[in-house]
Amino acid sequence: MKNVIISRLNFVAIALLPLTSFSQSAYQKQVEKVVDAYVKAMVSADSDILQNILDDKVSYGHSGGLVETKQDLISNLLAGTSDFVTMDVTNQKIIFHNKTSLVRHHIDCETNDRNKPGHVSLDVLTVWKKKKRNWVIIARQAVKNKI
Repeated sequence: MKNVIISRLNFVAIALLPLTSFSQSAYQKQVEKVVDAYVKAMVSADSDILQNILDDKVSYGHSGGLVETKQDLISNLLAGTSDFVTMDVTNQKIIFHNKTSLVRHHIDCETNDRNKPGHVSLDVLTVWKKKKRNWVIIARQAVKNKI
Protein backbone atom coordinates (compact mmCIF):
# COMPACT_ATOMS: atom_id res chain seq x y z
CA MET A 1 0.00 0.00 0.00
CA LYS A 2 2.79 2.39 0.94
CA ASN A 3 4.53 1.74 -2.41
CA VAL A 4 1.30 2.48 -4.29
CA ILE A 5 0.89 5.85 -2.55
CA ILE A 6 4.52 6.80 -3.19
CA SER A 7 4.19 5.71 -6.80
CA ARG A 8 1.07 7.85 -7.25
CA LEU A 9 2.74 10.86 -5.62
CA ASN A 10 5.71 10.47 -7.95
CA PHE A 11 3.35 10.32 -10.93
CA VAL A 12 1.57 13.52 -9.83
CA ALA A 13 4.89 15.30 -9.27
CA ILE A 14 6.17 14.29 -12.71
CA ALA A 15 2.87 15.27 -14.34
CA LEU A 16 3.09 18.76 -12.81
CA LEU A 17 6.67 19.42 -13.95
CA PRO A 18 5.66 20.81 -17.37
CA LEU A 19 3.30 23.29 -15.65
CA THR A 20 6.08 24.50 -13.36
CA SER A 21 8.47 24.79 -16.27
CA PHE A 22 5.89 26.65 -18.38
CA SER A 23 5.11 29.04 -15.55
CA GLN A 24 8.78 29.77 -14.88
CA SER A 25 9.42 30.17 -18.61
CA ALA A 26 6.53 32.65 -18.87
CA TYR A 27 7.81 34.52 -15.81
CA GLN A 28 11.32 34.53 -17.30
CA LYS A 29 10.09 36.26 -20.45
CA GLN A 30 8.00 38.74 -18.46
CA VAL A 31 10.93 39.69 -16.22
CA GLU A 32 13.36 40.01 -19.14
CA LYS A 33 10.88 42.33 -20.85
CA VAL A 34 10.30 44.52 -17.79
CA VAL A 35 14.05 44.74 -17.06
CA ASP A 36 14.55 45.99 -20.61
CA ALA A 37 11.76 48.56 -20.14
CA TYR A 38 13.35 49.66 -16.84
CA VAL A 39 16.77 50.16 -18.48
CA LYS A 40 15.23 52.21 -21.30
CA ALA A 41 13.26 54.28 -18.77
CA MET A 42 16.42 55.01 -16.77
CA VAL A 43 18.25 56.24 -19.89
CA SER A 44 15.32 58.32 -21.13
CA ALA A 45 14.31 59.45 -17.60
CA ASP A 46 10.75 58.34 -18.37
CA SER A 47 8.96 59.06 -15.12
CA ASP A 48 5.67 57.51 -16.28
CA ILE A 49 7.28 54.12 -16.86
CA LEU A 50 9.36 54.36 -13.68
CA GLN A 51 6.22 55.20 -11.67
CA ASN A 52 4.80 51.83 -12.78
CA ILE A 53 7.98 49.77 -12.49
CA LEU A 54 9.16 50.99 -9.07
CA ASP A 55 7.24 49.88 -5.99
CA ASP A 56 6.03 52.75 -3.81
CA LYS A 57 8.27 51.48 -0.98
CA VAL A 58 11.33 50.63 -3.11
CA SER A 59 14.76 50.72 -1.49
CA TYR A 60 17.09 51.90 -4.28
CA GLY A 61 20.73 51.52 -3.24
CA HIS A 62 23.70 53.00 -5.09
CA SER A 63 27.32 51.80 -5.07
CA GLY A 64 28.42 54.88 -3.12
CA GLY A 65 26.07 54.15 -0.22
CA LEU A 66 23.18 56.48 -1.13
CA VAL A 67 19.75 54.88 -0.74
CA GLU A 68 16.85 56.56 -2.50
CA THR A 69 13.08 56.33 -2.34
CA LYS A 70 10.98 56.07 -5.47
CA GLN A 71 10.33 59.81 -5.48
CA ASP A 72 14.01 60.64 -4.83
CA LEU A 73 15.16 58.51 -7.75
CA ILE A 74 12.64 59.91 -10.21
CA SER A 75 13.23 63.51 -9.09
CA ASN A 76 17.01 63.13 -9.43
CA LEU A 77 16.67 61.66 -12.92
CA LEU A 78 14.33 64.46 -14.05
CA ALA A 79 16.60 67.14 -12.55
CA GLY A 80 19.75 65.70 -14.17
CA THR A 81 21.39 64.97 -10.83
CA SER A 82 21.56 61.39 -12.13
CA ASP A 83 21.75 61.16 -15.89
CA PHE A 84 22.33 57.90 -17.75
CA VAL A 85 23.35 58.51 -21.37
CA THR A 86 23.75 54.79 -22.05
CA MET A 87 23.26 51.65 -19.98
CA ASP A 88 24.58 48.36 -21.35
CA VAL A 89 23.43 45.26 -19.48
CA THR A 90 25.45 42.02 -19.60
CA ASN A 91 25.73 38.74 -17.69
CA GLN A 92 22.10 38.79 -16.62
CA LYS A 93 20.91 35.95 -14.39
CA ILE A 94 17.35 35.59 -13.14
CA ILE A 95 16.34 33.41 -10.20
CA PHE A 96 12.73 32.87 -9.14
CA HIS A 97 11.24 32.32 -5.68
CA ASN A 98 7.51 31.98 -6.27
CA LYS A 99 6.36 35.46 -7.33
CA THR A 100 9.67 37.11 -6.47
CA SER A 101 12.55 37.39 -8.89
CA LEU A 102 16.21 38.16 -8.20
CA VAL A 103 17.90 39.74 -11.21
CA ARG A 104 21.67 40.08 -11.21
CA HIS A 105 23.53 41.75 -14.03
CA HIS A 106 26.48 43.93 -14.87
CA ILE A 107 25.97 47.45 -16.22
CA ASP A 108 28.36 49.70 -18.09
CA CYS A 109 27.00 53.23 -18.28
CA GLU A 110 28.00 56.52 -19.78
CA THR A 111 26.68 59.20 -17.46
CA ASN A 112 26.23 62.96 -17.47
CA ASP A 113 25.39 63.66 -13.83
CA ARG A 114 24.97 67.41 -13.29
CA ASN A 115 26.35 67.91 -16.83
CA LYS A 116 29.61 66.16 -15.91
CA PRO A 117 30.41 63.25 -18.28
CA GLY A 118 31.45 60.02 -16.58
CA HIS A 119 31.49 56.24 -16.75
CA VAL A 120 30.34 53.64 -14.24
CA SER A 121 30.77 49.88 -14.30
CA LEU A 122 28.67 48.15 -11.66
CA ASP A 123 27.23 44.83 -10.60
CA VAL A 124 23.56 45.20 -9.75
CA LEU A 125 20.95 43.15 -7.92
CA THR A 126 17.29 44.05 -8.36
CA VAL A 127 14.51 42.30 -6.51
CA TRP A 128 11.22 42.14 -8.41
CA LYS A 129 7.81 41.21 -7.02
CA LYS A 130 4.82 40.17 -9.11
CA LYS A 131 1.88 42.35 -8.06
CA LYS A 132 -1.34 41.51 -9.82
CA ARG A 133 -0.21 41.39 -13.47
CA ASN A 134 2.93 43.52 -13.19
CA TRP A 135 6.49 42.99 -11.99
CA VAL A 136 7.79 45.85 -9.83
CA ILE A 137 11.19 46.57 -8.28
CA ILE A 138 11.04 46.35 -4.50
CA ALA A 139 14.79 46.66 -3.95
CA ARG A 140 17.96 47.48 -5.90
CA GLN A 141 21.59 47.50 -4.83
CA ALA A 142 24.65 48.28 -6.94
CA VAL A 143 28.27 47.53 -6.05
CA LYS A 144 31.51 48.57 -7.70
CA ASN A 145 33.51 45.90 -9.50
CA LYS A 146 36.50 44.43 -7.72
CA ILE A 147 38.56 44.69 -10.90
